[in-house]
Amino acid sequence: LLYDNAFGNKERFTDENGGQVYANNYAIDHLTGLGWMTDLVATNTWVNHLNNSNNFELTALGYNDFRAPSFGEWNSISYYDDTNRTTLSYAPFNITSNDIIALCTNTIDATRFFIAYDNYGQILRTGMSTTNYNTMYLRTHF
Repeated sequence: LLYDNAFGNKERFTDENGGQVYANNYAIDHLTGLGWMTDLVATNTWVNHLNNSNNFELTALGYNDFRAPSFGEWNSISYYDDTNRTTLSYAPFNITSNDIIALCTNTIDATRFFIAYDNYGQILRTGMSTTNYNTMYLRTHF
């Protein structure tokens, strides 16, 4: 970052205490103002993922307003690492396996379009599905 974030440092990503420990699997992106759940949730089908987000059933650190990321929000943290051939292999995400990441393109609505990416940034599937996906959640932090 060019200027200090709310914690007085220039780190783009910090945990909720302003450090870079991420013990609670939560990262604040001071560039976008988004708070990311940094571990993947693998227990939901795509429809359940959207329903959980839409009904604010995911609670962490006292926040209950997590939701599915849009395509643009996911791209704001995506960085293709040609060496590891991954997109989220850097801190605080550190996802280095071929995990599937599902995201919503425009709305929290199970009747709408979604894209599922693998961690190499390759599109695996589009449309509706009841397949289990590893997913990420986020919330507007600021």
